[in-house]
Amino acid sequence: LAKLEVLSLNPMMREIAIAVEERDYQRFKSKAHNLKGASGYVGAAIIHYTCYHIQQQFQEGNLENMLEFYPLLVEASIEF
Repeated sequence: LAKLEVLSLNPMMREIAIAVEERDYQRFKSKAHNLKGASGYVGAAIIHYTCYHIQQQFQEGNLENMLEFYPLLVEASIEF
């Protein structure tokens, strides 16, 4: 699990933070998709499902709603 944090979680969360700051919804969705796969693989369920909801909001065209899940994603990443 430590390797996930170093190799995937930290860099992905930095990329997600930049995408959120820039309101780059496509990039936010793409990075959340990548993180969803990695977190699902190691059983990080809260991160996985938060990323799922971010993607779902993007697919439904609720771009601003994607941002509501960002604090949850940050919190889940810290707790992981």
